[in-house]
Amino acid sequence: MLSGCPAMESLELKENLGIARLCISSQTLKSLGFSVDSRYGGVFLQELVIEDAPCLERLLALDPKGGPAAIRIICA
Repeated sequence: MLSGCPAMESLELKENLGIARLCISSQTLKSLGFSVDSRYGGVFLQELVIEDAPCLERLLALDPKGGPAAIRIICA
């Protein structure tokens, strides 16, 4: 969905539901903010994987009470 955004430098993902694993790969992304909301039940983000983000400077947890159980950084 976001592969058509070659100039995107900042991405904020809030209150993510329905996604258990999220993989990020972007040659231009500099800042990534995320939060997870598990109050409503269902599937919530359990793993965040930074596969290839060579320009990433900031990885921000927007809600200190909730986040994925695992964050894996392969290349950033």
